[in-house]
Amino acid sequence: MYEDNIRSFCKAMLFKLDQNRHKNGWSGCKMWWLRRRLQQEVGELERAIKAKASPDTILGEAADVANFCMMIAENYAKQRTPFGR
Repeated sequence: MYEDNIRSFCKAMLFKLDQNRHKNGWSGCKMWWLRRRLQQEVGELERAIKAKASPDTILGEAADVANFCMMIAENYAKQRTPFGR
């Protein structure tokens, strides 16, 4: 049902990550910095929505937000147990 939507959105996330592949990843990023960048990306998404930007622009901004959420979750991964355990 929603799997196709998730796959499509993941492709946008990967595209945005690939655009920044030259950067050194996020494993060494401070959590305060990732949270600040997440807030900035949410602001960019909100401005794009208010400006009635193109669907591709909205998708790209939403993918940026999701990528920072993923980075935060990934950096906490060592501190959590897998789901269902």
